[in-house]
Amino acid sequence: MDAFELDRAAGGAQLGEHAAAADSLELVRVADEHEPPRLLPRELHQPVQIVRAEHAGAEGATRLLVELADGRPLLAFRQNRGPNRWMATSTDGGATWSEVRPGVKVSPVCCAIERFTLQAAGDERNRILWTGPKGPGRNKLIILTSYDECRTFQNERTISEEPAAYSDLTILKDKSVGVLWERGNYKFITFTRLDLSFLEPKK
Repeated sequence: MDAFELDRAAGGAQLGEHAAAADSLELVRVADEHEPPRLLPRELHQPVQIVRAEHAGAEGATRLLVELADGRPLLAFRQNRGPNRWMATSTDGGATWSEVRPGVKVSPVCCAIERFTLQAAGDERNRILWTGPKGPGRNKLIILTSYDECRTFQNERTISEEPAAYSDLTILKDKSVGVLWERGNYKFITFTRLDLSFLEPKK
């Protein structure tokens, strides 16, 4: 695991080819407050109460996109309250979205999700990575791996035990994983490079 530090700077949200569709959505609650919120195009939800808007600059919410192995986009949301992030998928390129379901358990913060390997592209198996602070609060940055297209995440690996807030992910040209994250109570931006041997150590 390699790391270097940068001056404090603003981070950005991950966006994919379905970003335009994501930008036109808001997460709303319909009728019964005990029902899960749903994703609706903005022009359709005027009569309902908005729980939070999932577009840049609205209530601090962020949305991340990753393409699943079958081509569907998966949208991962930062929650404003509660113990879990939200996730939803689309079967029509983002025109409509599934019922929102709970994602990874984490405090409200900007996390990251990224496709790492894809069997259809010649890799030995499908992997999607996720980073965020395990807690309590914004402490202990971890990385998790999903082998079942974001239904579950496992193989928890600790990147840092110290305070950690926002993080982002990218796959580098050498197939290693780059993690850009806020460290030291927002004093530093740190870049950490991970490889497969770190994510899946031999037992």
